[in-house]
Amino acid sequence: MDTSRLAGDPTIEPVKLACAYRLQDVVDARTSGDRVGGIGFKMFLFDDAVGFVRKQLSSAGFVADNAPGEAVTIRIVKIYLAENNVTKIPVVVYDVHVGKGSPVLIRSQLATMHWANSQDEAYNAFGRAFQDANAKLILSLNERCAGRH
Repeated sequence: MDTSRLAGDPTIEPVKLACAYRLQDVVDARTSGDRVGGIGFKMFLFDDAVGFVRKQLSSAGFVADNAPGEAVTIRIVKIYLAENNVTKIPVVVYDVHVGKGSPVLIRSQLATMHWANSQDEAYNAFGRAFQDANAKLILSLNERCAGRH
């Protein structure tokens, strides 16, 4: 997986954290290992999902690990691309632990129509799925910010 090709939709404004959270840990808990499916006859392997997710979330405003702020741990549960004759469905699932609270699942699965079964099409799908999952995560954390400032 060439992570430089996972840009997401450039027309969507990135979501930023509204208060301090520490990205304590990102763990790859996928049972499928580095295989994330494919499109047509193209199979994708994602061997540094932790590094990619950590980099994406750091740009959203997480503070340094030793700074004040509630700790967030993310377990990457699933990353895959499923397809049938007319659609492709990229899926990204995080199991998120905030502080000592109960875990919450964050899931993105944005189905789109096939166009040409190209690598670009698959990368765009994965990029949008990560963008969506990360935005859902940040928005859910921002909801908790009220009264924490």
